[in-house]
Amino acid sequence: MYDSALADTIASMTATQWFRRRADLEWRHPDGFESWQWEWTPGQTIGTQQLPVELHTHAVYLFAEYESAGAHRAKVPPFRSIELELGATQFQARPVR
Repeated sequence: MYDSALADTIASMTATQWFRRRADLEWRHPDGFESWQWEWTPGQTIGTQQLPVELHTHAVYLFAEYESAGAHRAKVPPFRSIELELGATQFQARPVR
């Protein structure tokens, strides 16, 4: 997230809103953020993923698409490793020490 005002907008979105509006946000803010997409299932073990985070990054958000109610969103530190644990109805993202 390179645009701090856009970061505030995205911070208030639920995962449902994010997935519905992502294409429009990309079109309206072509230099405001980058997004990546993976499809994983609860219990699946995934190796390390490296994101090319730019030095001027204001925020990093993770969204997970669940059928259960909830925001399913996490703000994570842009320059630290995290551990992501996907559960059946929610997820946790924790910085690695």
